[in-house]
Amino acid sequence: MANDCRSRQRSIISASRKGLTVHRLWTAIDSAAPRRLTSRGAYLEAVGVSVLGVCLSVGIALVSRVHLPFIFGLAAVLFTALRHGFAPAVTATVIGLIGTVYFGPVSPVVTPTNVTTIALFSLATAVAGEALLRLRARADAYAWQLSQRKAYLQSVFATSPAAMLVIAHDDKILTCNQAAATLFDYTSEELAGEPINRLIALRRDHRAIDELATAIARYRLSGDLAIGIRRNGSPFEIALSMAEISVGAQQLITLYVRDESLTRKAALDHAELQMEVQQMSRATALGQLGSAIAHELNQPLASAANYAGAARRLLVGGQPVGKVDALVSESIGQIFRASAILKSLRQFVGSAEHEAQWIDVRQVISEAAHLVQLPVRHAGVVLGIEIASDVEYVMVDRVQIQQVLLNLIVNATQAMTDCTERHLQLAVVRGDHDLAIVMLTDSGPGIAPLARDHLFKPFSSTKHNGLGVGLAISRSIVEAHGGRLWLDESVARGTRFCFTLRHRDAIDVSDAA
Repeated sequence: MANDCRSRQRSIISASRKGLTVHRLWTAIDSAAPRRLTSRGAYLEAVGVSVLGVCLSVGIALVSRVHLPFIFGLAAVLFTALRHGFAPAVTATVIGLIGTVYFGPVSPVVTPTNVTTIALFSLATAVAGEALLRLRARADAYAWQLSQRKAYLQSVFATSPAAMLVIAHDDKILTCNQAAATLFDYTSEELAGEPINRLIALRRDHRAIDELATAIARYRLSGDLAIGIRRNGSPFEIALSMAEISVGAQQLITLYVRDESLTRKAALDHAELQMEVQQMSRATALGQLGSAIAHELNQPLASAANYAGAARRLLVGGQPVGKVDALVSESIGQIFRASAILKSLRQFVGSAEHEAQWIDVRQVISEAAHLVQLPVRHAGVVLGIEIASDVEYVMVDRVQIQQVLLNLIVNATQAMTDCTERHLQLAVVRGDHDLAIVMLTDSGPGIAPLARDHLFKPFSSTKHNGLGVGLAISRSIVEAHGGRLWLDESVARGTRFCFTLRHRDAIDVSDAA
């Protein structure tokens, strides 16, 4: 429970940090929005309109004897307030009232009460005009900010070096960026509205989105890549990842595609070279070990042979038994000395202690699957991985257990060389007594009954060019982990090796930690 709370807290903190990062981005973009400023021209326009209003009022009064002292002034204030806001409208009010009172003809309408009323009404008009202008400016600023954000996101989408496709719920492509179109040798317009399985090899009896999710999970677990299809029909290896986006009630999928063909080729070339170097290193090490063993055993065995030869000559010559017995005792002593040398060499080779710890079994299996990609792929073997949901952590030295898995997988791959169907299934299930059982089953010819009795003995191999030490070393490693490695003879076809490891649930591991 505590781990779940901490995990949720970390997720919330991570999301908050991402939100702050995006907020800073939008702030930087929005800061460039244009601002409304009252220019000198606005005041000049207010003065001009007000003077024109006063002139019209005076002219009409002189010509037609009709007194309209405030009509044109109010019109000037309203016009200025709607165009330029509060300050220019106040300017127009002041000029209009002064012109009407001091320069207009005497009129019974121009009284202190009416002038005050007109002044207050003009101020209210100026305030209303300023509010409307601010609302309009804010709406314009929001529209500008949205257009800039849209332009930025479109630029990121279009120029991103990562190939991106947006897929609708009906498995059809809504749009894609230039990198995706170039990768598959199409144009963006040609891909719009096309089904996603036109670009990626998928099973047609399932929803494309579900198949893509399965392919991504398989890649994360075992490194298996999906297959992309270019315009000319040529396949190439791709890595996939995707994100789900909610747009109203509609769910959209953003699919990220990475071309792995060149990377995988370089990795395979590097792995081949590395395997050759390792093979040479092993051969050199075996040669050095053999030379060392021969050098160390040569002296005691030669001495034992000399003593035995001397004893034989004494027996032939009829010498006393006492002398013969002494020589035989010396010969036996040299033989025991050779045995002690072999024992010390064995202790030296097996002296390294394994560093076991609780590790997620999926991590161990996934890394081992990555390590054997090259031999499995070259042999044309289909490797399947199935881990039971109730299997979580195992107590292992990761490197040593992965070496066991490598030995078993490589042996199975080599055993299926002449088979038409080459399937290899790696499964992990939960056993009894806090144990996890790892099972490796191949579709090969199986192991002959006569070879099963000495299968785990050192230097005993079913392969014509094998050293016969792989299974022996693997069993020693598993037994050092408190487990057991055996051949399951119950399978009707192929070969199945099983071994056990100590298992704990995630809660138990956290409690132990």
